[in-house]
Amino acid sequence: MLIPRAALVATILAITVSVGAFETGVGPGEGTARFEALTDELVLRRAPCALAGVVPDHGIARGDEIEYDEVRFRTVEPGLLLADGSGSFAGAIYGRVSYLSRSEYHGFGAEERRFEYEEGEGVELLQHRAEGNYFVRFRGDVIAVSAGTEEGGPLTLALDPVTELWLRVVSDEGEAVGWLLADDGALLELPRSF
Repeated sequence: MLIPRAALVATILAITVSVGAFETGVGPGEGTARFEALTDELVLRRAPCALAGVVPDHGIARGDEIEYDEVRFRTVEPGLLLADGSGSFAGAIYGRVSYLSRSEYHGFGAEERRFEYEEGEGVELLQHRAEGNYFVRFRGDVIAVSAGTEEGGPLTLALDPVTELWLRVVSDEGEAVGWLLADDGALLELPRSF
């Protein structure tokens, strides 16, 4: 017996919220993102969180390019892929993690393998990556899925994830100043550097 789609989505979301958030030290897309301040009133935080204390007098003015040395790409609410039939996908498994650093992601050691799913099963979509790749949580494990590796029944996007990109802003001397949310409309995204 198949579970109605709406009930399955609600059940999977309830389970994934209890599992916890996910974040990486790798920003979305290819190359390095570049940003310019659109206002003199940017809000920097003491930590990559909207509830963290505000950093006063950061000195960033409208038109300044934002200098940063670290990112936090955080999944606030996971998305959902639903299996329209039995099948499999390929990817690198990182295990039961809530944070994946840049070095862990680009380093060696993640096991590449195929993962089988059943019709009606849900796969938690954590983050979209470059070139159609994406991070998922499947049966508790975080996996970097390679685009185009699905075989059998397709995985259909039921819900997109909600994410935040935080930048650790640095001074001209390279000192950490605070964290800036790149998704709040106060920044202009410039062409990426490669």
